[in-house]
Amino acid sequence: RDERAIVWTLTSGEKLESPYEKNRVQVLAFAPRRAILLLGSGRLLRQWQVDLDLLPSMWARAANDCRLLAYSPDGMKLAVATFPLSGAGDRYYLAVHDVANPL
Repeated sequence: RDERAIVWTLTSGEKLESPYEKNRVQVLAFAPRRAILLLGSGRLLRQWQVDLDLLPSMWARAANDCRLLAYSPDGMKLAVATFPLSGAGDRYYLAVHDVANPL
C-alpha cells in the first residue's frame, strides 16, 4: 500500500510521487495558484514543492493529529482541524493560521 501523495501532470500525464515519507499521508490540501501540496502526517505538516520535488522535514506542527486542511482562496490563511487518533470527541480543535507564520 502506497502512503505517499501522488499527482499527475494534466498536459503530459506524468506521474509525480511525493518524496519518501516515513509517516503515512493522512490529509492534504493544494495551495491556490502555487505548485505546493500541503501534506499532513500525524501532527506534522509538510509543504511539498511539487515543481522542485522538495519535501522539507517539517513546515509546522499541529495541536494534534491533522484531519482536515483548507487554504483560504487567496492562499494567505490555512485552517487546520485536528483530533486524536482515538477520536475522542472532547479534543477536537480548529485553528486558522497565517501561511507566512505557521503554527
